Amino acid sequence: MTTEAKAKQLVHYIPTIEGKKWVTRNSKNHGGIHRQEEFRKGIKMLEHCAHHFRNPRLFHLCFTGADLEIYQLVMHRFCRVLTAEGIDYRYKAAREEDSEKGHHFHVMIVLGCEKQTHRFITSTNEEGKHEDVSALRKAIIHTWNECQTLKCRVNPPRSMSGKTAFLQFNQSNMEMFHEAADWMSYIYKSRSKPASGTVYFSGRPTRKI
Repeated sequence: MTTEAKAKQLVHYIPTIEGKKWVTRNSKNHGGIHRQEEFRKGIKMLEHCAHHFRNPRLFHLCFTGADLEIYQLVMHRFCRVLTAEGIDYRYKAAREEDSEKGHHFHVMIVLGCEKQTHRFITSTNEEGKHEDVSALRKAIIHTWNECQTLKCRVNPPRSMSGKTAFLQFNQSNMEMFHEAADWMSYIYKSRSKPASGTVYFSGRPTRKI
């Protein structure tokens, strides 16, 4: 195979396997992968975004202070704006429960666009008029009409040392792609998963506006 042919190879996930199961550095610290098939669906999503999105950026959102219906409502409102703006996106989410956060909702969402993404998601606590904040923040403010205790934190990747709120990957950089996959594996960890009910969720645009 020529050097040029190698350079054109698209990224793909190469799992670390222990005892016939996929493991990640991140999940090992939290009891391992909860459901192997769900993690593999998440990897397929990342591969799709790497191969087809323009400048794919992975963000980690954590919603607290509400129930599943509210978490799904705020994501619906946020994604409706992304669709209207022509932003490529896909996300995977997981419902969790623990003594510290109660019933909470992790979302790993990939945005793909030619422009900067800070007007859709930022890692700062935005103040001022509603028109001056991100689309995510506007969706949260809107949803306070149904639940005033709703909160959301944008968790930046530790590997970026606070430089950005996201991990940007692409179709050719295997190292960054695997970094994104390891980060995303956090929502598939065994720790804090509820014993019953639907645990995993996903979303993508249903139509173009």
